[in-house]
Amino acid sequence: MTISKKTGHNLLIRRITKKAYIAAQKKIYELLNIAFMKFNLRYLANLFVAALLFCATGCKDDDTSGPEMPAVKIAPGATTASSISFTATPEYADAAAYVCVEKGMLIPSAENILANGTALTLDKESLVEVKNLKDTTVYVVAAAAKMGDQIGNVVSVEIKTGAYDGVLNIIDATQSVISYHIKPTSDSRYYHLAIPKAYWDYQIEGESASEAERIKTAMLKQLGSVDRGEKTYTLTDGEKDVHKNLTQVFPATEYLLVKADCDAEGNLTSALDTLTFETAENSVSAAEITVELSRITSSGVTIRCVPGAILNRYYIGIEETAVVNQYIEKYGKEAWKRVLMAGSQPFEHTISTSVSGKKPTVDYTVYAVGIDDDRNFTDLFQKNFTTKQSAMPTVALDYELKDDGQGRNPYNTIFFNIKTTDADMIKYVTASTAEITEIRNELGLSDEEIVTLVGDTLPDNYTDLANGENGLPFSYSGLSSGTSYTLIVQALNGEYSKVEVLSASTQEIPRVESQLFDKLPGEWSATINGLGSQNQDSTYTFDVTIAAGVNEATTEEYRKHNLLVCLGLADFNYYGPEELVANNFPQSVANEAYGPKWFLQIAEGDEVTVLCDTERNLFDWAQQGTFYLMGINEQVVFEPFPVEVSDDFNTIKVKTAVYEGADYFMGAGYLVSSNRVSLAFIGTSEMTLTRKADGNTVLNQGLRMPGRHSEFTLKKPGSLLERISCEKVHFDVTPAAEAHSYESYEQPQMKLMEVPFAAFDEIRKEVK
Repeated sequence: MTISKKTGHNLLIRRITKKAYIAAQKKIYELLNIAFMKFNLRYLANLFVAALLFCATGCKDDDTSGPEMPAVKIAPGATTASSISFTATPEYADAAAYVCVEKGMLIPSAENILANGTALTLDKESLVEVKNLKDTTVYVVAAAAKMGDQIGNVVSVEIKTGAYDGVLNIIDATQSVISYHIKPTSDSRYYHLAIPKAYWDYQIEGESASEAERIKTAMLKQLGSVDRGEKTYTLTDGEKDVHKNLTQVFPATEYLLVKADCDAEGNLTSALDTLTFETAENSVSAAEITVELSRITSSGVTIRCVPGAILNRYYIGIEETAVVNQYIEKYGKEAWKRVLMAGSQPFEHTISTSVSGKKPTVDYTVYAVGIDDDRNFTDLFQKNFTTKQSAMPTVALDYELKDDGQGRNPYNTIFFNIKTTDADMIKYVTASTAEITEIRNELGLSDEEIVTLVGDTLPDNYTDLANGENGLPFSYSGLSSGTSYTLIVQALNGEYSKVEVLSASTQEIPRVESQLFDKLPGEWSATINGLGSQNQDSTYTFDVTIAAGVNEATTEEYRKHNLLVCLGLADFNYYGPEELVANNFPQSVANEAYGPKWFLQIAEGDEVTVLCDTERNLFDWAQQGTFYLMGINEQVVFEPFPVEVSDDFNTIKVKTAVYEGADYFMGAGYLVSSNRVSLAFIGTSEMTLTRKADGNTVLNQGLRMPGRHSEFTLKKPGSLLERISCEKVHFDVTPAAEAHSYESYEQPQMKLMEVPFAAFDEIRKEVK
């Protein structure tokens, strides 16, 4: 412990106490004698008290003076419009802290300052800066110190911030935060934007003055925000702005702050105010990014990027090699890094992306740069490639009807084959010939327009197979028997497009002749046990109509498949085709979407089953999705339910389905995903139908079902184009060369203008 001068003096006195005490007594006697001779008794008493005090303070063995009090010396320093500074020097302290509050606010106690304030450096004078303050405002800096359990008094000083002297003012610019203040000269609305200057300059590089102004305005409108009045704005890396867009702040980067007035419609009404500034410096990261290129075509390439372990995020882009080399030669590699980061989206994981729309026989470069966890930039990684020469593609289509032993047969499946050459991308549409013809006639669209508008794009690996020796085989299943279907295929590359069309028909199912087609139609009362909305046991009694169809088209379709349709199930409400058409469903859609409906399939020998599969829906008018009949037990299965018909044709029993030795009861729901269902009805018994004597049936109408789903709402009807679906397309060959499995990757929604390098067709995140 450091000894002060005063404390050292007291210790010295303690060492010479006895000698000093004798000398003091002698001095007292001399003074007393003088006093009795020259002064009165009052004066004597005063001297006696003084002598006693001298002995008590200077001569006793035990010193009673307290230790030095802990304290902090504060001296005001420089100020700006948004900050103040001061020097702080703690004395005789093992802890010290300060707070800064606006004048007029309560100043905390010393204990509170020490517990909750900002700690000060001990044993030396330090310069402290407080940022992000209001302009022209008086602040009080209060500090306190302590030594052990002894707490000193609060000391304080008042410091006033300055005034903003310009329209644009930078408050702070760290590695991850940008804070700026706008002091407009009018009450007009204004756009404002902080953007890496390299990206801003790149957008207008080489443009005419008029075009440069147009691009500046576009960037300000698309990337900036609109506000009014004098305000301070803070951008923090990784946070979402008011528009829920991801904010990115790059360290060691020159930024441009831009502001311009605008009217209520967003039109600029003033020139641009600009101010340049730089964010805090960083270092160079040792992390690496692996860039792999494959499937180079005449119009694109497939890119795979693998980030290093310590990377926080990285950016990729593609541009003509000559364009970037010219830019780097003029402005440097570091400037191009900023262009790349500002013009693309960040990624964290290994990704694969396909790029198309490039020019044939042109040199391109894929670039990548990353930021590690310490906010340091990596080197600029790059891979060069040259797109191939394009040639007119060819398309050859073929088909066959066969039974593959897995449920696909000539009655419900067509096996197509696509064989192409020189195709970089392939689009296709499969639909009934009637639907295709309707689109051609009603909308006046060509086959190329149809496939362009609603066609699905083959994955790259399947396109490569189609270009191969044997082509790409696939099956189109779940079809109606004796019906024509059309395949439209478009092959594209960097310069050319080729379209081919092929139509083929499924075989007719052998017609079953049975008296049941005449005996079973009519009005029935059905009973089945099931679970109610609260999972309690309930008995459902409802009306069912058995019919050949609900209109001419469905009657013809069902008889071709040896089917009778049953209308009504549990507490579901019924919408017929006519109600759906009245709600703007196209007739062809209404004929498939109406219901609830389920089907009795009649085979030779009067064998009857209830269909249970995903080829025919229960109904498809609800916003929740497409509902299907299902087998319910511990899991969901799609197995037919056996049916018993009484000899008098007045009773029908729908038995349980059997799968792997277990009984499954009739249920209903919709598919949430490929392996998840949402159940709307759960049966717990067989179903019994009894013919009604009066033949009077009233099906549930409306939208309310008091079961597991309390409300059903009609979904928005799709157009004819939206009805062209390839859900029943099955690719039969998976290329062995496919090395990785990927899942769809949704890119973060960012506010970006059209970037100078191509947007990626699809981003896939690698599944590890």
